[in-house]
Amino acid sequence: MVAAGTAGRLAGALLWYELGRRIGERRRAWVERHGKWLTLGARDLDRAQAWFRRHGRTALFVGRMMPGVRTLTSLPAGFTGMPLALFLLYSAAGTLIWTAALAYAGVVLQANLALVGDYVDIATNLVLGALAHLLGRRYVKCWRE
Repeated sequence: MVAAGTAGRLAGALLWYELGRRIGERRRAWVERHGKWLTLGARDLDRAQAWFRRHGRTALFVGRMMPGVRTLTSLPAGFTGMPLALFLLYSAAGTLIWTAALAYAGVVLQANLALVGDYVDIATNLVLGALAHLLGRRYVKCWRE
């Protein structure tokens, strides 16, 4: 299960990495035209690219263990031209650890699904509410500028 999950996630990550490599600098023109809808500007793009060049390896490794982030970390790796071997190494390490942890958690929590489900539902709603609030604030700020 862990091997299949890791292989599948890496296959998906490779697709996003390749998309990032092919888009390259063309993303700047797109962000300047449409970025407001995503609350992005050229300055945000420059800052993100500089940050990823400094911390890309760690971002890939840790990002693979973060739901909602793991897919997105492949794009800047491709955008910045990270070597494929390094991309695969750090992505595989983070993905393997995350997949193994999920498999283990599934086995351990199986017996307590009803109890855990109630807490997960509450936590999920709190996180989604906080994210919606932050995104709403960012949209208001972006559109005022």
